Amino acid sequence: MKTKTLLFGAGASARAFIINCADNREFVGIIDNDGKKKGQVIEGVVVCSPDELNLFDYSEIVITTQWATEVEQQLLTELNVPSYKIKIPPKHQLKKQKPPFYDKQSRAFGRAIICGLSDIATARNVPLVLDFGTLLGIVRDGDIIEWDDDIDMSIPEGYFDDTIGVIETFILEDRSGVSWTLEKTRDKNGKGMGLVLIFTDPNNALSIFKTTFSVREFDDGKSVHLPSLGMWFAPEHHFREVETIAWQRSIVQVPALPEAYLEFVYGEDWHKPKQNITFSDYANTQHVEFDDFIEAGLRVE
Repeated sequence: MKTKTLLFGAGASARAFIINCADNREFVGIIDNDGKKKGQVIEGVVVCSPDELNLFDYSEIVITTQWATEVEQQLLTELNVPSYKIKIPPKHQLKKQKPPFYDKQSRAFGRAIICGLSDIATARNVPLVLDFGTLLGIVRDGDIIEWDDDIDMSIPEGYFDDTIGVIETFILEDRSGVSWTLEKTRDKNGKGMGLVLIFTDPNNALSIFKTTFSVREFDDGKSVHLPSLGMWFAPEHHFREVETIAWQRSIVQVPALPEAYLEFVYGEDWHKPKQNITFSDYANTQHVEFDDFIEAGLRVE
């Protein structure tokens, strides 16, 4: 018998979870705090509002949004859902494909992207640093983590346009035969928040993945990750200065005191590989209201 499952979070992650987990689950509905999404249908499942939760017969409610901690508290304290019914899934279940770096050719291409961008950034004195899972893999394992799903880089505030120049030069110099698209995310005031570099392989030989460039703003002693409006943050000193690591015949830039930074992000066991990481596994995050994202007016160019 399939488990009757209600999802909380009506985005791309919900769609991926439905596709990945349909064999052993019956999806009865999707809940979302964004009233504009009410009535939408995702993979045949209707989106409803939180005040309709009690209309559903379900055995579990799976959180399919990056605001996992906040939603969990909402379910427990506002909607009176028993804790045993609340599930936070591993991140790989929230992705639409098998992690790309299990494919050796795609992993090699990821290394080439990191090295190519790093060489240009270093030559131009642009502090483009490895971050999150990409930094974790290279510091801990000396390579991209096989079960990671993208390449993460960050830049301090003030380097948004310089980083666009680095990426555009990389694209011009690339001879791989793929096609490139660069998406630019800004807030309603035009401030650069982040960049996403996406490729398309006409030969379908590579597993597709994104390279993200997140702006970090300095605020009250913290380095604030702007694409998440500060949900992820770190002590400011990690991004005020950078260090370098010799890797794959290139010099890559990393946050100052990278091991201490990784412990801050992933906890004291950061050096132990963990394949099925969830959003609740991050050691330090800040509460960000959903309404803050609406107010920020993030848009993609």
